[in-house]
Formats: sequence, C-alpha cells, structure tokens
Amino acid sequence: MEISPNSDEIKKSKAPKSVYFILISTFLERYSTTGTNVILLLYLNTKLGFDQNLSTALFHVNQFLINFFSIFAAIIADSYIGLFKTLIIMSLIFAIGTGIITASGIEALNVSVITFTLIGIFIAVIGSGSVRATLTAFGGHQFKTPEQADLLKHFFSAHLLFLNLGSLLGRIGNPILREDVSCFGTNGCYPLAFGLPSIAMFIALIVLICGKSFYIHKAPTDNIFLKFCNCIICGLKEFFKRNKKIERKNHWLDYAIIKYNQKLINDTKQVLKILKIFLPIPIYWAVYAQQSSRWIFQATQMNLDLGWFVVKPDQMIALNPIFSLIFLPICNFIFYPLLSKIQIHSNLHKIAFGGFLCCAAFTIAIFIELEIEQNFISILWILPQFAVLALSEKFVFSSLLHFGFTEGPTSMKSIMTACVFVTIAFGNLIVTIVSALNLFSSLVYEFTFYVCLLFIAMIIFMFIIRNFEYSNEKSEEDDNEIYDDTNL
Repeated sequence: MEISPNSDEIKKSKAPKSVYFILISTFLERYSTTGTNVILLLYLNTKLGFDQNLSTALFHVNQFLINFFSIFAAIIADSYIGLFKTLIIMSLIFAIGTGIITASGIEALNVSVITFTLIGIFIAVIGSGSVRATLTAFGGHQFKTPEQADLLKHFFSAHLLFLNLGSLLGRIGNPILREDVSCFGTNGCYPLAFGLPSIAMFIALIVLICGKSFYIHKAPTDNIFLKFCNCIICGLKEFFKRNKKIERKNHWLDYAIIKYNQKLINDTKQVLKILKIFLPIPIYWAVYAQQSSRWIFQATQMNLDLGWFVVKPDQMIALNPIFSLIFLPICNFIFYPLLSKIQIHSNLHKIAFGGFLCCAAFTIAIFIELEIEQNFISILWILPQFAVLALSEKFVFSSLLHFGFTEGPTSMKSIMTACVFVTIAFGNLIVTIVSALNLFSSLVYEFTFYVCLLFIAMIIFMFIIRNFEYSNEKSEEDDNEIYDDTNL
C-alpha cells in the first residue's frame, strides 16, 4: 500500500512537508558520521598506537563497511519492513555504536580501549551505512513522478547541500573538541568529540519519528533482490542448456521467461545495464577517499601555524564541504551551462568530467608532496588540491545518485541508491589493500599510482557509456536544468 500526497499538494508544485524532516535528519546524520570519522584516523594513530599504514587501513575498512552495509539495509527496506522502519532501527543502532566508542575513551571507566573502540566502530558502521543510503532513497520516494520530477532534482541538490553543512560542522568542530577541550583529567577530550555525534543521531531519530504522519510510506514488496538474483541464475542456466530446437532469444536473460514474468526480466536487464556502468566508479572513490587519510598525514608534515591561528591537520578535511558550498551556485549557474555547450550535459558526462578533475587534484597533491620533501611549506599550499577534488565531487556524487535513482526500476529504487554507496565501499577497500601491502616508500609514488589508475578507469568509463540510452529521464538535456532550491 502506498500513502500518497493529495492532488492539491502536487498541483501546487511545492516540496512535500516530509522533505523538511528528512533534510534535517540528513544534516544531523552527516554531522554524526563525519564528526566521528574525522577524528578516528588520529585516534587510531595517537591514542591506540597504530602506525600510519595500519591506521590508514583500519580507517578505510571502516569506510568500506559503512558503505557496504547500505546494500543490506536497502534489501531489508525494499523487501521486508519498509524504508521508515529500517531508518528508525538503524538510526538507533548507529547512536548506540557511537555511544560505545565514547565510553571507550573515558579512562575512568577502566575498560579495554581497543576492544570497546573496535566493537563500537563495528556497531556504528552497521547503522551509519544503513541510514545514509536509505535516507536518500526515502527522500526520493516522497515525490510523485512524473508530476514532481523537477522537484525531485531540486531535492537531490538540497540533499547534497545539507550533507555538506553537516560535514562542515563535524570536520571543523570535532577536531577542536578532541584537542582544545580538556575532560576527565586529560588534555583533549575524545569522549566529548565522539559523544556529540551520538547525541546528534538520537536527535535525528526523534526528528524522523516526528515527521511520520507526513511521509509517503511505500509498502515493501516480495523479496525483490532475491528474485533479481534468481532471475539471473535461471537465465544463465537456461541459456547454457538451450538446444538448437529452441528459438534463439535476443538476450540471455530472456530464457528466464519459463519461470519469471517479462517485467522482472526487463527490470533485471536494466539493473545489470546500470551496474555495468558503475564498474569503474570504485577507482574514483579510492582516490577521492584519501583526502580523509593520506592527505591528513600529508598535512601533518606542513607548517600549520598561520600566525593568527594554528590549524589542526584533521581540520583540513573541512575544506571539502567549504569548497562544495562555494561551488554549488557556481556549478549550477556557470559551469553546467558552459559545459552543456560542449556536449557535457548528461549525468554520465558529468561523472566522467568529475573523474578527470579528480586526476588533476591528485596531480597537484604530487607536486605539493615533492615540495614538502624539500621544504617546510605552509599548509595553505594544500588548498588547491582540496578545491579541485571538491569540484570533482560536485560532478560525480549527485549525478550518480540521480542517475541510479531515476534509471533504476521502480521496485528497486533503494537498492539502486545503495549500489552507489557500494561503489564507495569498494573504493575504500582498494585503499585498504594498497595501504596494508605497503607497496610505496613515498607518497609521491603512491599518489602517482592512483592518478594513473583513475585516468585509465575514466577512459574505460567513457567507453562503456558511449552508447547508453536513457530510459526513465525525460532527456539528457534536462540534466542541465539549473537547480533553484527556493521551493524547498
């Protein structure tokens, strides 16, 4: 059963009231996740005593799990209990996990710091990954399409804005709490820095519950993910055991018609077509994710004293949401219209362009690292690489979300959104493996490796998308519409 907004609300072309609750929860969730993660790397390194390679590997394992668990939450939401119940349960789990991490940092409790930290991190990542993807899909479900298709685009733009605001608060504020505030008889206050994100997640849970009466609740269907997998298995089995007497079909999945209906087969084809496009994307996220790890360690080797203020190395990650907020109107009103004139206008074109921008950002990082090896330079020299990387994200992330949601089958919207986060998960897994293997003696060599890898991945991506035909979007040109968030 689907509870829909009334026709008058649709005709007014105003965003549903439910969106406000979702955007506030998005802000709080992003603060909670970012506020925890921004101090985690140095906590592992300085408090738990892990070296830089192990700290980097563990950090990216954490990021991998956060994003990978999103697919399981999407399956639960779409097939069993629905998005709203999934969000409530996973928000609570997230808050409990960060609470355990907080307790582990209180020396007076006399608990095993490493054990409690790792348990808390594992519980938190289950909730964090689940909330992030399902919250995005839940927001998308609040709009009636095609009547509110334009508002749906505005939502994804506003969604990214609230993500950046939450990230900005966590990335600036929590490093201050972990170093400049004293508590429990120690210099610095990790318990407070971890504790506030836990409280924020409890508030996000309350906000979500308060908006319950305004939401469009889409009832879960049968286990669509299981049917999707079984349809693939059936198609392959029938394809390989076919005989010459059977009429040859256009696609190997069409052989699954003996057991499954044509709609499921068509939906499965569409999902596989999208997943094929997603294949090179983890390489982008592997490069992008290192702003939270390798770039932080790079910052520790630079002069953090600006004269009037001493920057903390883990505060540099705050540059990402700052630049993202700056680039939001610039992209919408300047970059997108200009790029459309050279045929860079669809979601897929923007993703490719963003990938090459990421290559440029890491090329800058290589030159900065070469300079660091020769001189003790100011932290200000790191600004350009963060600026270009943030600009690349503007082209990639929201385009991926919008593409996956609009092109995915109606019955698998949450799963398709989760697949975007799974690409982020595998990107972090790549970094984890490379860091654990300790292949490079210098960041220069490591950054060069990633730049070359991403450049090749983007060439492959352009080859894959060259003949892609949009099915659910009105047209490629519609992707260029300038976002005006006044209706939100």
